[in-house]
Amino acid sequence: MEQFKKKELKDLLSSVCEPYKNLMSVEEFLSLAEEVAEETINGRHVLQHIKTKLPEVGMYAFSNGKFSFDAKAYPQLLGVVACVTSDEEAFVGQRGLILLPNEVLGPWQNSRAKSCIDDEHDGLKNTLELIEYSKSQKNALPAIDWCIQNSKDNYQIFVPAIEQLKKICKNTDKINMALKAIKGACLQRWIYSSTEHSPCRQYSILSSVACVGANSKCGKDVSTRFVIAF
Repeated sequence: MEQFKKKELKDLLSSVCEPYKNLMSVEEFLSLAEEVAEETINGRHVLQHIKTKLPEVGMYAFSNGKFSFDAKAYPQLLGVVACVTSDEEAFVGQRGLILLPNEVLGPWQNSRAKSCIDDEHDGLKNTLELIEYSKSQKNALPAIDWCIQNSKDNYQIFVPAIEQLKKICKNTDKINMALKAIKGACLQRWIYSSTEHSPCRQYSILSSVACVGANSKCGKDVSTRFVIAF
């Protein structure tokens, strides 16, 4: 009787574990389903302990939550995996960043007003605050407007903070190789972060050498890049 229940659970939990299938070998996937079934029979809840094999920098990310080195593996390509945490038990949203192929080239802000939005680590927090800030300002924030227009119900596009940009630009070569293959905008110029430096300047990074600076908010040749956390 227990063997019958175990087989049923294994089949059921295989479907529960399906989102992780593309990140594992067949053997690892079946072993995980077997382990979860075994522990469920013994009365222990183990789903929260499932360890996923994280994607690699340079892989493509898709809207179905899957990753592949093949840009045509699934429909609705989102972008390129730009940085990944070393913690395989990290929660969703804290595992890494997907860099979108798009960029907005030109001024960060059409004025020199101080926004006081200056978190150096959390670009999502900065972006959400900047969205509210932009609603109260007559002067447009072009990159933030782009985020508002392109974010979907199931994910929020945001501008990375300066420390997040540092992590991304350590992987410029791998990212650019993947971007070139899909005709995306490569990392090759100064890039604005969502971290304010002063009323006149925004923390920025020269992506080719990961050099940090503070560019004028009105710079015409500075790019803004966008990410999604996964």
